[in-house]
Amino acid sequence: MEINLFQRQEIWLPTIEGWIVIALCLLFLGIVIRTNIYPFLAVTAPLKADILVVDAWLPCHALKTTAKEFYQGEYKYLITLGSPLPPGFDRLGCKSLPDSAATLLTEMGVPQERIVSLVVPISLRDRTLTAAIALREWLAQNASTVKAINLCTLGPHARRSRLFFRKTLSPQVTVGIIAAPPSNYEPKRWWQSSEGARTVFSEAIGYLYALIR
Repeated sequence: MEINLFQRQEIWLPTIEGWIVIALCLLFLGIVIRTNIYPFLAVTAPLKADILVVDAWLPCHALKTTAKEFYQGEYKYLITLGSPLPPGFDRLGCKSLPDSAATLLTEMGVPQERIVSLVVPISLRDRTLTAAIALREWLAQNASTVKAINLCTLGPHARRSRLFFRKTLSPQVTVGIIAAPPSNYEPKRWWQSSEGARTVFSEAIGYLYALIR
């Protein structure tokens, strides 16, 4: 039996109508992603909680959202969570991001005695996870009866933050989330800004990585 090594193999290609259907499907998928990816990432789902936690790196306008949430909620404490500042990068005369955020929040009317500045070790990777672990240790030592917290962060970082904090604090503590809106791009038209596109795409990739790790 002879074997023809050069036998032609048939390759299926779509017809013109098939290419049109594929293009329309891709266009529809792009519209769905463009419309829904930001609200999916920038999730806001607060719980009834005694403690409000805020990422200390948030800009001033987002800290105002945090202060407003503290006024409206029945919180016992507001924890500012972040890393120390490198030498020469002092902010408001403070040595750490949590201290500078606490200073700003105090100026916004949050009682100083209700604010806890929690400094997290510097980490080049998994900074959100490192912050969650530091919070877990603080809660175990200082507020072991707390059953729920709300975390305030910025825009599309919210879903990934909630995922890391849930993984770290559960089942003892449930985690609510509040996404402060960004000020440097329009959330409903994030794709029209280089800053918005860069932020949304990087957070989407980061969230997928957090899911599979």
